[in-house]
Amino acid sequence: MSKDEDLREMDHAANDAHGKFLDDLKKRTTQTTQVGLLRKAMMYSDIDKYFKEAWQQSWNTMTTSSLALMNHKWGHKKIASIRRAFLDEKKD
Repeated sequence: MSKDEDLREMDHAANDAHGKFLDDLKKRTTQTTQVGLLRKAMMYSDIDKYFKEAWQQSWNTMTTSSLALMNHKWGHKKIASIRRAFLDEKKD
């Protein structure tokens, strides 16, 4: 399976009703790992559910590209709240 095919499959898995995940990802991310791609897709789809059910304190900071993507999707205020509540990032 090609990278574009993988990304299209991840877009579908993210359940993005407006088909924006891939477009937003390509605009704000130059590279990512497979795990990073899955995390981004899950957070993009439902960030509250991700931190409640999937996160399990497995990482403690967002990359610049993840932060840009999530700020675009969810807004700076919500992401700042998530970062304060769950991550070691107390300052914006």
